Amino acid sequence: MQQYQAPAFLMKPYTPDSMRQVLIAKLKLQTTPAQFRALRQTRLAHRDALNDISRYACERGRMSNTLSNKVSLQDGTYQEIRAHFVLPAQKACSAPRQVGATYKALWIRAKANAEAHQAGERNRGLDQPAKYVSPTLTYQLGHDYSFKTEQRLRLLALDGRVVFPLQRRREARRPHLARRV
Repeated sequence: MQQYQAPAFLMKPYTPDSMRQVLIAKLKLQTTPAQFRALRQTRLAHRDALNDISRYACERGRMSNTLSNKVSLQDGTYQEIRAHFVLPAQKACSAPRQVGATYKALWIRAKANAEAHQAGERNRGLDQPAKYVSPTLTYQLGHDYSFKTEQRLRLLALDGRVVFPLQRRREARRPHLARRV
């Protein structure tokens, strides 16, 4: 007699999303002045690329959801971003996604305010290109950064990857949370 074998996916323990934990670590980079300049140049180039892609999106499709289509944004801007802003390939791919998400949020807000539009008011969010002011950069694990041995971090910059030593941030002492015996 043959014994029933359960499928492999049934053999794995189930962990619902409510039981998963997210850990956030604050790390301090110990940079040399040259490394700091490299990171700053990367952030500024990325911000300028976002503004360029935003202008492209606004010129191409104001009244439709196509301006938030990250694939068409990447197809239309990838070569120019790589050539003009000298961004690494990964950053040149992630910038259109960020601009697409911005325009998608603006488009959703415009749809939600349809009643106000019918009353004669305009949603000014889609009249001109979204402007990125802050030189903030989002890094993706495994693509833009990775952890190395001996408490080091490797980050993507304009002129390649840069390795930084890490320093853990010490927790502030909180006497009111101290364990009482």
